[in-house]
Amino acid sequence: MLKGSGAVIQFPQLQAAARLGAAITQNVWSVVLDTTKNVDVYSIIFAQDTVQEDLEVRITDDVGAETLTQTAVAGTPYFIRRNSDCSSSSRYHVTATFAELSNSLFLISSRTMKIEIRKTTAAGANPTRLKALYQKTL
Repeated sequence: MLKGSGAVIQFPQLQAAARLGAAITQNVWSVVLDTTKNVDVYSIIFAQDTVQEDLEVRITDDVGAETLTQTAVAGTPYFIRRNSDCSSSSRYHVTATFAELSNSLFLISSRTMKIEIRKTTAAGANPTRLKALYQKTL
C-alpha cells in the first residue's frame, strides 16, 4: 500500500495456486484453481517428470472451456500463452520457448475461473506440476 496526498494505492496481492509434487491419476482431472470471484491470471506453467507423458490443461472462464494438449518431455517447463494467430479459433496455446514467453502479455480476467490438469497416458507415476499466478480483483 502506498499513501500520498490523501490517496491510497493498493498494489495487487498475487497468489499462487499450485499442484506440486504429486502423481495424478490417468484420465482424471485435478483442479488447481477454482474460484467464483473476479480474478486476473498472470501466468500458467506446467511440467511432468515422466518422458512422453500426454498432459491436458483445461481453462474454464466466462467465455467457456478450452483444453490444451501437450506431450511433455521430462523436466521441460511449458507455458500457456494467449494465441496471437488470427487464423486459429483457439484462445490459448502451449509453448516451451522463453523468447515467445517474454514477448507477450498474458492475462485472463474473468468473474469465474477454473484451471485443471490431467494426464491421458500412463508412462509413470512421477510428479506432475502446474502453477498459476493470479490475483482476486474487486
